[in-house]
Amino acid sequence: MKKHLVVVLFFMGVSSSAQINLAPYKLTLTSDLAFASVQEELDQINLSFHAQEWPLEVLKYVLIRLQQNPYISDGISIQVTLVNTAKTRTTTLKVPVSAFYIKAFRTEEGFNAHYYDFLNETYEWMLEYL
Repeated sequence: MKKHLVVVLFFMGVSSSAQINLAPYKLTLTSDLAFASVQEELDQINLSFHAQEWPLEVLKYVLIRLQQNPYISDGISIQVTLVNTAKTRTTTLKVPVSAFYIKAFRTEEGFNAHYYDFLNETYEWMLEYL
């Protein structure tokens, strides 16, 4: 009887210590330039400079989610919602994060070797589908 009680208490302790965040992967960013007219070359340049912040925010979000849930191993998709400051216009992009980057970001060496590639791919992907 004591063995069963010890086993039950052990599993209760293990299950309560593992905090897994199963909420959907959603990130909201505020940007007026994402909804502005990009007909001139200067507008395109302004948007591209402004959009360089977005992959960095996605990277920060991915790293936080990996810390919250160490069991993520497959690729995930993050729903990035761009909202203007008046919150009257929104657009949503599904940004893929491959399993390759998730595995690489588990170690400091992997992060240092691949974070630039991640930022570059995410930046190009977001601008293409915006």
